[in-house]
Amino acid sequence: MRNLTREFFQKTIELKKIKRQGWLDHEIQFNRIESVADHVFGVALLCYCMTDSREETQEKAIAGALVHDIAESIIGDISPKSGVSQALKFEKEKNAMIQLNELIKADVLAEWLTLEEKSSTWARLVKQLDKIEMLIQALIHETKNMPAKLDDFWNVEFKDEIFKKMKNELVKLRGTRSFSLE
Repeated sequence: MRNLTREFFQKTIELKKIKRQGWLDHEIQFNRIESVADHVFGVALLCYCMTDSREETQEKAIAGALVHDIAESIIGDISPKSGVSQALKFEKEKNAMIQLNELIKADVLAEWLTLEEKSSTWARLVKQLDKIEMLIQALIHETKNMPAKLDDFWNVEFKDEIFKKMKNELVKLRGTRSFSLE
């Protein structure tokens, strides 16, 4: 059982206040932008829906989804438009994860590194669903915030056939501009 400390919770709960930088970069209306915590929940929910509850993969994937962006509680959400190199972003995230790892008395650092290295089935699943959740949000923003044009978000590629199909379905919906979760 993980040992939740007050300090860990105080740091990571900040994800509820941090808006997703990619949407800010594209001038989406501020009150329509999801928080990092909203995004993490979306990825975790997709992991739950895309895995079998009888498999260890589901538990690992959901845990991975929950920790995949918690470094942002310390460093903020660094988007591609920030000018920060991937190498520097990785180092900043790793240092933040080391700090968080010390606060929780559990190995969230190891889980995060597995995600970054995509060195397990569940980590590859989480990484792909992270992109799918982003596309769902892009679709929502393009539908709700017309004429928002978020083409650069749609350039994401998938290797697995199931995620290619999911993206194609979202692209079809994008063409209709009638997608809504309400």
